[in-house]
Amino acid sequence: MPSRRVSRPASTGSARSVPAHHEAEPDLHTVVFDLNILLDVADLLGPPFTWDKFRDAAARHSQAPVPNRADSRIDSLRAVALTTTGRFAGLR
Repeated sequence: MPSRRVSRPASTGSARSVPAHHEAEPDLHTVVFDLNILLDVADLLGPPFTWDKFRDAAARHSQAPVPNRADSRIDSLRAVALTTTGRFAGLR
């Protein structure tokens, strides 16, 4: 969805364009997971957490069936991996 701007008067009396919402990454979305999803990922990866371990595990399990009846933690890992960028497939 394109970014929307609204025009509001500035304190000097002139009109200026200001963002209608945060525009640093206007196409990003926030996803909030239940703590159990994050605990599943932590349990699957083991300590200490690193993004390299996370990416490796996500790549390794990317072709696993969904839902994964053998290990539901893999479903949690994939859910977090698919939303980590904030960009969902099909939106752009």
